[in-house]
Amino acid sequence: MGGVDTDISADADPPRAAEAPAQNGNVAKPPSTSEHLFRLLVEGVKDYSIFMLDPQGRVVTWNPGAERIKGYCRDEILGQHLSRFYPPEDTAKADRALRSTESEGRFEEEGWRLRKDGTRFWAHVVLTAIRDEAGQLLGFAKVTRDLTEQRKAEAERIRLAQSQESIRLRDEFLAVAGHEFKTPLQNLKLQLELLGRALARTPEEVNARMAPKMEGLKRQVFRLETLNTRLLDLSALRAGQLPLRQEAVELGPAVRSQVEALAADLRLAHCEVRVNEEPGLSALVDRSMLAVVLQALLSNALKFGEGRPIEISTSEDDELVTVAVVDHGIGISPADIERIFGKFERAVSPENYGGWGLGLYIARQLIERMGGSIEVASSPGHGSRFLVKLKHAQPAENGGRQ
Repeated sequence: MGGVDTDISADADPPRAAEAPAQNGNVAKPPSTSEHLFRLLVEGVKDYSIFMLDPQGRVVTWNPGAERIKGYCRDEILGQHLSRFYPPEDTAKADRALRSTESEGRFEEEGWRLRKDGTRFWAHVVLTAIRDEAGQLLGFAKVTRDLTEQRKAEAERIRLAQSQESIRLRDEFLAVAGHEFKTPLQNLKLQLELLGRALARTPEEVNARMAPKMEGLKRQVFRLETLNTRLLDLSALRAGQLPLRQEAVELGPAVRSQVEALAADLRLAHCEVRVNEEPGLSALVDRSMLAVVLQALLSNALKFGEGRPIEISTSEDDELVTVAVVDHGIGISPADIERIFGKFERAVSPENYGGWGLGLYIARQLIERMGGSIEVASSPGHGSRFLVKLKHAQPAENGGRQ
């Protein structure tokens, strides 16, 4: 069976003004305007590979889109079999596609194809059988579109959707875990309190021997309670159900309260805390949220600045008040400064430093919920300086702060 007679490539000879008489005595007509326009259309398409195959599956025409997508120029590929474009493990599919097209009239699929340089691309392929008026197979028209970028985008979309679903399931689990832990923790605290009262009635030498163990137990319960509070806060933040009750809160006492709450951990870490407060300075905040923020910043400072002092200061500037927490620990690289405020994100290996990567994330969320901001200045080996900027509690008409 011969090849397809019509060549729609740009290299085809231009039509002649007149043709010799045909065998039946009629004069052959030059190509019609519609045929000329069709040729221009095919040659003008750059985003699709459009070419013809003979009945045996050999390439007989080639358009610029085919050259752009597949990499072959016209002279290189004419006469080559369709299987040239398939990966080595799939070359047998070429003949099956041709036979299916011949019997069904049309074949369509997506799959990997090869360029001239050996790279693969994801192709959408349509093969159509071309027949004459008598039904004789003249060849096949093949249209190919490169969908590699679209496939990558779809894969990324699916990955993001799966990631978001994983995060949703994890957050739901943590929320349930937080609520389930709450009651046992309260019972544990009560039992420790009762145990402490009983211990106080024991002989002095027994009390002295057991007191450090009791202190250790209380410290561990406090850590569990802190973690559980963060899980509950995370759940409430995610659901948008964390109530905001703003009031004028004096910063000095609020800072000292959190230092006292973490006194045992600070002693173990050998961190001396120096507080430099401006007396009477108040911020318009939610008292409980501010406590969580200060606790997170202090915990962060003693974790990464063990054995070194921590400085906390308060100051005011126009309509804002600032709480600065400075440590002299390991510091943070510039590339990680923004990341440390992400959920479950840390700038260090969990093998060396414990934690869930929630403290700073929750702190920033709460600060922004109160209308404030947090920023950090740091460099590796030189510690970190966290600045929390909050709304100033405006003076009331009676001269006090509201």
